[in-house]
Amino acid sequence: MFTAAVLTLSDKGSRGEREDLSGKILAEMLASISGKVETYAILPDDRKLIEDQLIYYADRIAQLAPQPGSKVFLT
Repeated sequence: MFTAAVLTLSDKGSRGEREDLSGKILAEMLASISGKVETYAILPDDRKLIEDQLIYYADRIAQLAPQPGSKVFLT
């Protein structure tokens, strides 16, 4: 078992103007292989917010595996 955080970076998605299909699919795929999705979030394209979230999860989850449109942290 591993723990993951799925973070999708999208202004429109964060405002509810676009559905985040890739992030949801990624979270489902991780869960299907015994992953525990600790966090699923859609963040606006705000550099400081993204930086803060990446630092927060980097301190708690060991590895980063980027996916286009989404960011995933795994332990």
